[in-house]
Amino acid sequence: MAASQPNKPTMKEDGEDEMAGWWEKAAKKLREEDAAKLKKKKEEELEEKRKEEERASNAMRAREQALVRKCEEAQKKRLKDFEEGTIKLWAIAAEKKEREEKIFMERVVKEAHLIRKREEEEEEEKKKKKGKGPCSTQ
Repeated sequence: MAASQPNKPTMKEDGEDEMAGWWEKAAKKLREEDAAKLKKKKEEELEEKRKEEERASNAMRAREQALVRKCEEAQKKRLKDFEEGTIKLWAIAAEKKEREEKIFMERVVKEAHLIRKREEEEEEEKKKKKGKGPCSTQ
């Protein structure tokens, strides 16, 4: 009779099948956890990289704005200096012209005085000559 009955699975064999199922479940669970951790880590790295790029971009924008501001301030200063210099040059030119006109007017007055004096002297000489005639014995 022993030969005609099928072999019954022993506890050892039955437990091995159960153990293999648990191992597979545990391995699957651990793989999923590892994959989730890896995915989370990659997402965190990407987020950190994005934040770093954003910080760098903001810093670059701030430097550009500071540079533009400095350029604008320098341009305003150059323009102000130019205007002040131009006004100063105009004032100097006006003073020079006024001085030249004053000197010219003084020369005109002096020359007019000399001309008048010469004319008066000529008039007096004409009067003296008129008073003396060729026939006069005086």
